Amino acid sequence: MSVIQLSGGSQPAPAGAVFVRLSVQHGVELVFLDADGAPVAPDFPQSRTEAVIIPRGPLTVAARTLDGQPFARGTRIGVSIKPATAVSGGGGDEVVRPPSDVGGRQQVALVELADGRVTDLLGQAAEAERAWMRRGNYAYHVHHRQPSARRTPWAVVIDGSLTGHHRDSDAFRGFLELVLGVAATGFGAAPVQCVVATMPPRDVTPALDGDEIDWDGLLGHAPAPWPSLGGAVEVALGALPQDGAVVLVTDGPFVDYREVRQQLEDRRCLVVTTGRSRFGARPSDRPTHFWEEELDALAGFEVASVADFDGLADEAHALADVMFRGDRG
Repeated sequence: MSVIQLSGGSQPAPAGAVFVRLSVQHGVELVFLDADGAPVAPDFPQSRTEAVIIPRGPLTVAARTLDGQPFARGTRIGVSIKPATAVSGGGGDEVVRPPSDVGGRQQVALVELADGRVTDLLGQAAEAERAWMRRGNYAYHVHHRQPSARRTPWAVVIDGSLTGHHRDSDAFRGFLELVLGVAATGFGAAPVQCVVATMPPRDVTPALDGDEIDWDGLLGHAPAPWPSLGGAVEVALGALPQDGAVVLVTDGPFVDYREVRQQLEDRRCLVVTTGRSRFGARPSDRPTHFWEEELDALAGFEVASVADFDGLADEAHALADVMFRGDRG
């Protein structure tokens, strides 16, 4: 039997039943997920970290913490897959995905078994992740399971009238980096397009291409006279497939919210904004009296909001939780 190292790409998978084992034996459990992300029970569980399973369709092999908390920083996990018959001395090659850093994630997809191949998912994530995504990645994984291998293309539109970066540039940049990182993690990739709603709209996608955000390229514009997003949304939609999502980052309600809602009625649209509202990420972001509600105009959207940026660095997971409510594990 030969050992095949899997570090990116894919390799032929063993045929029939396979024996799967995690490289770490304590504080972690082996998880199998189908193409929709639903759990699949192994045919013959051996322990929390070992099992025999017969793939009956695309199958994601994942590792999950036992206590529900994220893996500690620096935790490294890998996985090995070989024919079930090899356990008792039979032949066949063993595919090994070497351990990789999974710190900050509560559940992490390791490899996918599909169409007779073993595909490296850890390597895909490492290639896609940029330094500016890390804060959002960690915040997302405090309460969310690792998404499946599927990716949702998405675009982001930033309100060109935002004044946050003029009032407190460091706090605003931290907020925007967090929003972009959470969205990139939840959707599984960086945005295909980033547009600032100035007049005319500015395509600033290259500002996100590096390991660090090019803040001058992203925010180096004079504020628009009023918050109108329709033109920028139209530009963003031109780069998206029909199943793509749109994230709007605004400073409260925007003047053409009715028109934008119609533009995006057939897509997932997430508005991340500032304002005290029932959509608030933290208790301090929500009103205590009905007359304090500031975002009623956005009631037709999926909304996540913060009243201010104070303490957000320590409570980043709260914003991730409301941005991706349905994905919590």
